[in-house]
Amino acid sequence: MGQQDWSKAVTHLNRAVAIYPKYVEAYTNLGAAYQHLGDAAQERQALQKAIDLDGHFGPALMNLGMLSIVEKKYPEAEDLLGRGSTADPTNPQILMLLAQAQLLTGHFDQSIASKVKLHALPHHEKYAKVHYIAARAFEHENRAPEAVTELQTLLTEQPDGPLAEAVRKELTNLHALNANSPTVHQ
Repeated sequence: MGQQDWSKAVTHLNRAVAIYPKYVEAYTNLGAAYQHLGDAAQERQALQKAIDLDGHFGPALMNLGMLSIVEKKYPEAEDLLGRGSTADPTNPQILMLLAQAQLLTGHFDQSIASKVKLHALPHHEKYAKVHYIAARAFEHENRAPEAVTELQTLLTEQPDGPLAEAVRKELTNLHALNANSPTVHQ
């Protein structure tokens, strides 16, 4: 795996699980190797075997949750990532993926809560994308000011990150919409 020779990794990992059929980490790595080879069916099978052996193994739950998001199986992803978050509550990647799955299943308050948990972790700035996810959740709840705050926080944490330019444009558009909306007088 270190050499990124995924076919060879599959061969070695299959030998490992043949010798020791309860090798949870090997099944998880086998799933990752199949993911790199583009074989989602084998990836799912290997990750499910890891979870069957240890239903609290965070890496397998996270990887199968990611695959479920890719396959648009959002409720399944939310369940797997929720279990992964319980097993490994300080894993920011699991929390970010959980927030995404919760957004995609329409559980907006839970998505925002997952963002809050992630934001409380050390070095959360690496996962600033979670603010974009939370902004979408706030928008679905018609809470535009909070959505704007999340987008601004993303720019504070990653001013040159991969989403920065798109977020700047979105903020400009939101400010223009708010400036042009009629004022309601009471």
